Amino acid sequence: MEGAYMREIRSVERTYGSMNSTKQELIAVAIPEFGKHGFEAVGTRAIAEQAGAALSAIAYHFGSKHGLYLACAEHIAERLATALSQVDYERGEPKDKAEAIALCKSIVDAMCRIMTSPESEAWSLFIVREQQNPTDALSLIGKHTIDPVFKTLGHCIAICRPELREDERITLAALLFGMPTVMRNARAGLARQFGVEDLEPVHHRLFEQQIGSLVEKALDC
Repeated sequence: MEGAYMREIRSVERTYGSMNSTKQELIAVAIPEFGKHGFEAVGTRAIAEQAGAALSAIAYHFGSKHGLYLACAEHIAERLATALSQVDYERGEPKDKAEAIALCKSIVDAMCRIMTSPESEAWSLFIVREQQNPTDALSLIGKHTIDPVFKTLGHCIAICRPELREDERITLAALLFGMPTVMRNARAGLARQFGVEDLEPVHHRLFEQQIGSLVEKALDC
């Protein structure tokens, strides 16, 4: 039976998975622009010019600048959902501690792959800005990706650490979910610590190994 998280992924893919090229290009240009400069500072004319589209295309496809902004959030949600769909949710609820730990590690491993992908550079800025100054766009991203993943992590933590209170489970889930994001959000600072211009695959593997070890230690107490 298909789990709740996979049903959410299918819903996102059906709704946002098919776009024409102009619409895709407008979103591709808008995501980094909104991420770097914020909603108010970005002009629709500049986005249209960079996308090689008429200004009227934004109104046609999205209705307004705000509609384009929400479409960017929806696209990010779809891409995150697709990446996280690599996790083996189909096997059902974890039956014991070992399965719960394995599922948590799969989720964190998927997050590591997402954070080291080139595509995440643009939309991680968008998400971080939303976290600092939340709008209805954050609700879209949360509903389809962050919320169901947190729910799954929380369930696994409850199996592994039944002595924890609910607020402690939420805190631990946030830490597990957040560890991989350091590879993207603190990339420049980490590169400086390693004495390199940018993080390389060898550094990614080191982080993935250490994060996997920390997940096991946090859950197998």
